[in-house]
Amino acid sequence: MSDRLDAMTYLQAFGAGLAIAGLYFYFLYSAQNVDAVINRINQDIAQTTLEISQKDALIKEKQSVEAEILKNASSFSKSQEIIGQNLDKSSALEVLTNKSRELGLAIKGLGTFSEWAQVETVEKASINVKLEGTFEQLMFLFSDLTRDRNFYNIERISIKPSQSTGEGGRELEIVIDFLVFRESKRLASDLEKRG
Repeated sequence: MSDRLDAMTYLQAFGAGLAIAGLYFYFLYSAQNVDAVINRINQDIAQTTLEISQKDALIKEKQSVEAEILKNASSFSKSQEIIGQNLDKSSALEVLTNKSRELGLAIKGLGTFSEWAQVETVEKASINVKLEGTFEQLMFLFSDLTRDRNFYNIERISIKPSQSTGEGGRELEIVIDFLVFRESKRLASDLEKRG
């Protein structure tokens, strides 16, 4: 072997030394490079896993929103069946006063009905009603109004003991701001044009 080394020219010896040094550095540093590559792959996997979990959360949120939209669409179509388009203020007031009288509530005052106002897909109007009666009669009134074809809602209510019966009496002074809803005539005409 030493004969071969002696027979090499200076250029051949330099090339062989360079090849040996290159192999040494390759094997020495390639192990570190493999660890670095493995670490980088692990980081990429962790990042991808995080992104997948974020996308899963977005998908679940989207599905939840879609389910809520379907639920609201179903509720909207049911409300369109319940809320009459031809409801006028006088018939709404008539239902309110008749039910109050049937239950024994005394009507002490009626405010003026507001104009119909567009609210999303329906129109609403409000009226202030002053009643006198017992709490039980008031609860029956609310129960009857929820079963009525017209859609009533309570915006404000004030209840205090009646001045006519004093502090010990069962009679109450009740002031209620009712909201009455009806299907929007504008919406109905838009739907007819599309249909």
